[in-house]
Amino acid sequence: MERKSLFQLSWPLFINMFLAIGISFVDSLMISQYSNDAAAAVSMANQILSVAYDVSALLSIGAAIYIAQMIGANRFDEAKKFASNSLVGGALFGLIITIILIACSPILLKLVNTPDEIRSDTMIYLAISAISLMANGLFIGGASVLRSFSKTKDILILGIFANVFYLLFSYALIFGEFGVPELGVKGSALATLLIRVLGSILLLIVIWKRLGITLRFSIKDMYHDSIKMIRVAYPSVGENMLYNIYQLVIVSLIGILGVSSILTRSYVLTVTAFVSLFTITLTQANDILVGYAKGNGETEKAYHRGIKTSILNAIICTSIAAIIAIFSHPLIGMFTEQKEIVRLTTIVLWINVFIQPAQAIQMVLFSSLKSVGETIKPALWNIGTTWLLAVPLAIVGIKIFHLGLPFIWSIFIVEEILKAIWMYRLWKKRSWIKNRLVEDTELRVIS
Repeated sequence: MERKSLFQLSWPLFINMFLAIGISFVDSLMISQYSNDAAAAVSMANQILSVAYDVSALLSIGAAIYIAQMIGANRFDEAKKFASNSLVGGALFGLIITIILIACSPILLKLVNTPDEIRSDTMIYLAISAISLMANGLFIGGASVLRSFSKTKDILILGIFANVFYLLFSYALIFGEFGVPELGVKGSALATLLIRVLGSILLLIVIWKRLGITLRFSIKDMYHDSIKMIRVAYPSVGENMLYNIYQLVIVSLIGILGVSSILTRSYVLTVTAFVSLFTITLTQANDILVGYAKGNGETEKAYHRGIKTSILNAIICTSIAAIIAIFSHPLIGMFTEQKEIVRLTTIVLWINVFIQPAQAIQMVLFSSLKSVGETIKPALWNIGTTWLLAVPLAIVGIKIFHLGLPFIWSIFIVEEILKAIWMYRLWKKRSWIKNRLVEDTELRVIS
């Protein structure tokens, strides 16, 4: 199979992510135009859903690590079999999460201090979106398989289809256009559900046509492969899940401050998503190349690839964050005319510029460590930094000293610097060289 460069792998992912973030931007704009309360409700629900999305991604992340190293070792048939098991396992895993989330949603809304005026809409959005988690597990698993086999252009084509139709569904269902009843928040959630189901079906067809992979599986093989995927992925997924739970703690603190503060945070995250675009696409492409190199025994090549990508990511992300901060007033003015929200959002966006260098480096190196099988130490450090430093500072700042969002974002600067230093030390130490997920002497997937 032809090995591609970072640019060849990343540009389709970049365009796909750009479209997705652009659509998300427009979607946020539409729901904010419908009503401020609706926008705040969707923001609160999405923070809870982000934890569920992390859990549903568990098998896909583990599959990507194994498949990349199998391909690096030229074991294509084993990689395809593993991919099939990961798709089925991911869908079933998503179904389990759906049941748990729907059952626990009232408790979760209370825990995050959801304001009374948006509680009903938040509950509706959360319940409908939760139903889509089975399809989401299948969709992100399928995208992970295509990335691992370097079929990033196929992801781009599917992404264009999904994003365009999602925007049409969302517009029609929120505002009641094209003969559809006006559903507001419920319509936004239904659009998400529809596009994930349709996207998953199309993704399975593409995987079958392009790679010859079907959903043939045995319960025994799927179980054993799922355990392998969980073992290699749970530290990084657990770290990300705990980070999103940390964000839930932050949201619960901000919820005390009221709907305006919730909206301010939501708008900051919406416009800075364009910064995350570069980190996500470069990291995903970098992981493939690092995994290939590691699987082929080229450890120095893997090491230098990780360093180069992290530096490139830091330069790009910091520059984009600065441009967003400079044009913050017209950007936020698209969502709201409330001067206090615009003023506060501008302050936070400038603080975000100083977060980016460290965050960009640590995210690439953390993911690089994950792709070579070094998952526990990086995850433990990130979890410790978040929960032993950032969380106590946030609670003290908000509840005792009544500080606002700028203080919260200032905590992020310290947090990301400490994470970046440790990720660099682990990567430079090269203790991951001894890790071997796919042994040269094997004739089949590790059992």
